[in-house]
Amino acid sequence: MREGGGSLVPGAQRRKWLAVAVLVALGCLVVPCQAQDQDPPAVLAPSAASDAVRAYKVLDQHCARCHQTGRLKRSVAAGDLGNVLDLDALARRADLVRPGYPDASSLFTVMQTRHMPNDVTNGFGDLKEPSVEEIAAVRTWIAGLRAVSRCVWGVTDTEDVDALIRADQQGADPETARFRRYVQLSHLGTSCGGKSQLDAYRQALVKLLNSVSRAPKPLRPDNVDIRGSFIAFDVRNLGWSPDEWEAIAKQTPEATRPNLGSDILESSGSRQPLLRADWLAYALSEPGNYYARLRIPVRERNFDAWLGFTGNIDLAQTRVAGVAQSAVTGAARTFLRRADKDGRVLWEAFDFVPGTGEQSDALTNLSNRLSRGAGDDVAEGAEQSRLLFQLPNGFFGSAVFSADGTRRDEAKEIGTESHVSELAGRATGGGLGCFVCHQPVLLPFQDDLRGIAMEEVSQSGGGANHLVSQAELDALLANDANAQTIVLRSAGIGPDLTIDGLEPIHALVLNYLRALDIRRVAREMGRSVQQISQTLEKLDGDLAPAARRLRQGVITRAEFDWLASELVEDTDQRQSIRPHADDLRLSLWSDKPSYKAGEAAYFFASSTQDCHLTLISVDAKGLATVLFPNDFNPDNLLKARQRLRVPGPADEFRFRLRTVGEEMIVGICMAGGRTSPPGVFHDFERQRFTSLGDWEAFLRDELAADSKERAGGGTVQRAKLVSGRKRRDTVPARSDPTPLPQARDAIVIKID
Repeated sequence: MREGGGSLVPGAQRRKWLAVAVLVALGCLVVPCQAQDQDPPAVLAPSAASDAVRAYKVLDQHCARCHQTGRLKRSVAAGDLGNVLDLDALARRADLVRPGYPDASSLFTVMQTRHMPNDVTNGFGDLKEPSVEEIAAVRTWIAGLRAVSRCVWGVTDTEDVDALIRADQQGADPETARFRRYVQLSHLGTSCGGKSQLDAYRQALVKLLNSVSRAPKPLRPDNVDIRGSFIAFDVRNLGWSPDEWEAIAKQTPEATRPNLGSDILESSGSRQPLLRADWLAYALSEPGNYYARLRIPVRERNFDAWLGFTGNIDLAQTRVAGVAQSAVTGAARTFLRRADKDGRVLWEAFDFVPGTGEQSDALTNLSNRLSRGAGDDVAEGAEQSRLLFQLPNGFFGSAVFSADGTRRDEAKEIGTESHVSELAGRATGGGLGCFVCHQPVLLPFQDDLRGIAMEEVSQSGGGANHLVSQAELDALLANDANAQTIVLRSAGIGPDLTIDGLEPIHALVLNYLRALDIRRVAREMGRSVQQISQTLEKLDGDLAPAARRLRQGVITRAEFDWLASELVEDTDQRQSIRPHADDLRLSLWSDKPSYKAGEAAYFFASSTQDCHLTLISVDAKGLATVLFPNDFNPDNLLKARQRLRVPGPADEFRFRLRTVGEEMIVGICMAGGRTSPPGVFHDFERQRFTSLGDWEAFLRDELAADSKERAGGGTVQRAKLVSGRKRRDTVPARSDPTPLPQARDAIVIKID
């Protein structure tokens, strides 16, 4: 595709797979999030001997242990992906799979670049990485997928939303209508997922609302439409005031607020009586919002009074346990379980700094204080405490307090927890994130220190009646879990409910945070795809990379929030807040999504970090040519947040697209000073544009070169080039065998 032919594609932006960040939620309160032993969910392998079968076997062999709920080697799925064996669901995830285009699919590229499986790349255990043939099997499956059928979505038109809310308000008396609030799920349920998908999200929403309720009874909201895609409830049944609803509603991004009729706003007395379920989950998962809605006190000394435990504790039911080495912190922990006379439960975990030697003393002293009826329940020497407690409606809440008794939004990193918090993301903080691991309450754990404490108690002459036996501990944990199951069912929530293998509230949050395509953007803004596309085409400057990529693929939520301020018609809503991005991410786009045969094409690239860019054209016959760098412009450094145009204004060449059909442009940007990906060797004295030959063959060459580098360098034989010649190239030794830092993107353009 030099001065001659070429091709490209409406490309899905290669969003960095969440799993690359390996957001492994390893628990908030209890010791290890242990390996699962439950039966796997009903995920069926493809029945026919097909590409799907081969891909399924590869994912089962190398990915299911971390990404398939029911087969995990830990309690929760890594990378917020819990259904890797559900191939149909994967094919509908725009951030993972672009049907027909594996090079635009992060599920494939993270394997091709050896960033996955993560436990292999980080040397966790004696595990083998996927073979070249296995990676090719995943590629073949994606390449053979047809475009996912356009699912039929629920009600989204403003007129329909207005009609539903108006009818609900008219069915209530004016006083009640002023307290009615609405949550929308219609954008989450589709004909592809069926009624069960929408019902699962509805249960997740009900669990969310009850988890932030101060009311004495579980909330069971009303369905506004027959499908259950809109729900309504009286905000007083959460124990909230209308102002507390407004405090959350005003945080909604202006560009995506539904434009409801003035009569609806007047009847409700609210500026925003309708919120989207996934955004609401995201907002309430922020610790500040969570604590404020539950009114959890800032100081731990006021916590018992707030919970209603003061003067109401059943001291005989208080129990103490401990572990010598927590899987979360790598240090000691003590656990205190208390219950009030109404049977409500409070679990508190005390974190100790490794090597302080205070664990056993703290356990003994705590038991002695309790046996004397002392009210002090803070273990001496602990760095912080983490609490799981029952709300008045029976659902569980959580909080974190520092050593001085001050409430914390995020748990302090203790011992090895810096590693855990890096993996676990939101799950290590206070609030709703804690329940990513703790379903329904605490996980079973082994009490390590009863024997030591019993000996010290006998020596000190104190009481041991609060030290728990393992059998009693197991029974308490089981009873608490069973009680929570009853509470969930009373609110119409399945106790074993997961969505895509994930805890349901967390799944709602992720639905909001995942990458968006132009169809999703149009639904959220209540406009047509054509209207959005026309506006995006006009955007330039700093907004251009995200705007062009949204037309040709997907963008992150942060990028959309930035773009949305320019997509609204009301200029008062516009903001100029650049999304912050630390991760290396490459963005490709073309000056147009489609071309006439013979037209010249221009390609653009930007990156969140400095990296060296390689642009590769793959034509309709599968032949690959490096477009950049080239003999005309060998310097391929792409500076962070700067736009690069290929060909540049001063370049003495043009790319003309001659062949009708599609052509793909693949971008590979190498960080860390490396200028080319493995397997790419330039010789501009012989070729002004480096030919890679057959693209499928090159991908095998790339893996071979990468393997050779990690093994100490040497020579690799290239596949046959177009000329029929074979080449042998020397690859350098790599001192660091870990995966090379890089970002990839691919776009496809149409040529008419």
